[in-house]
Amino acid sequence: MPRRLLATPSSLLWDHGEQIVARAQALDVAVTTLPSDRLRLDLPDDPRQQYAQAKATLAQVVAPPSKRRLQPIAPSADWRIDLAEDALRIAAIAISRGL
Repeated sequence: MPRRLLATPSSLLWDHGEQIVARAQALDVAVTTLPSDRLRLDLPDDPRQQYAQAKATLAQVVAPPSKRRLQPIAPSADWRIDLAEDALRIAAIAISRGL
């Protein structure tokens, strides 16, 4: 379970984003609202500590509008959706599974 949640202002404009934050707070997860939509991690210098801190952090972001559309790909599928770029949906899945 993450020990902290970083939420961008754009993610909080969505009702689901607010619900994710409320649920995280109810589970005593430290929630930080970032000042902008840019995700910056202040990680320690030690690589082991960086890894541990990164694994304990959930980032709640929203993909830009251009990335929210289906993109044609060939030849294995008709459409693709980049889940890594739709982190709000990923955060929703993580929250629905108990963080």
